[in-house]
Amino acid sequence: MNYYLRVKGKLFGPFEENQLVDMKAKGKIFKNTELSSDRVNWVPAETLDFLFPPSPSASATAQLPTTTGYTTVSPE
Repeated sequence: MNYYLRVKGKLFGPFEENQLVDMKAKGKIFKNTELSSDRVNWVPAETLDFLFPPSPSASATAQLPTTTGYTTVSPE
């Protein structure tokens, strides 16, 4: 699939996914860079999994139960 970049109101592209990955590695694409496949609907680059895959540690941390660190013991 081809994608277009929008930077400061100017359109660039089309670029293939592997080209975008290379551009990200070179520091030319950031999480807030706008991308579109149809030049109508624009999304931030961070929403595309092939550019910014979700980190497994973030999802694992989100699923941990929250604790206060205090325990209460009732006297018997």
